[in-house]
Amino acid sequence: MLPALYNLIHNTYLFTIQSYIGLIVSLILIVMILLKRNRDERGWKIFGKASVISFVYFFIIVNIIANITGTMWQQQYVIDYLFYGHIVQFIYNSFITVEIISVLILKKIE
Repeated sequence: MLPALYNLIHNTYLFTIQSYIGLIVSLILIVMILLKRNRDERGWKIFGKASVISFVYFFIIVNIIANITGTMWQQQYVIDYLFYGHIVQFIYNSFITVEIISVLILKKIE
């Protein structure tokens, strides 16, 4: 499993796609924050709860990735700029996506 994951992480085409996805989800989150209906007390409460959920996700995913990275390092895989850039981009994209999904779910609930 590690060789397949390593080859996937070292794909520059996938890294470029992830960069564009990061730009898109960032813009979506900024637009969601700037919408007039989200700038009242209820909207800020929803974004606060979604941020806590995203932080918990961030804490868990960073520990999982650190464990996988440690395993790769022990098995003599090359960990370079592309590897770390890809990992950081993945964490950022997934973090913002969890934030957006949490906001949408909390809006439906509350």
